[in-house]
Amino acid sequence: MDAHEKHEEDRQPAELDPQLFRHESGRMVVALTRLFGIHNLALAEDVV
Repeated sequence: MDAHEKHEEDRQPAELDPQLFRHESGRMVVALTRLFGIHNLALAEDVV
């Protein structure tokens, strides 16, 4: 294992910004609602 590989193993995942998650999850719900139909809005929310 070289120094570059060791450095990659030491990296921690970045903390997800809550505002970014809310924004993107809203967009995902909209996209899924378009696919599933408005009558399946709860299903789209559960998927996200």
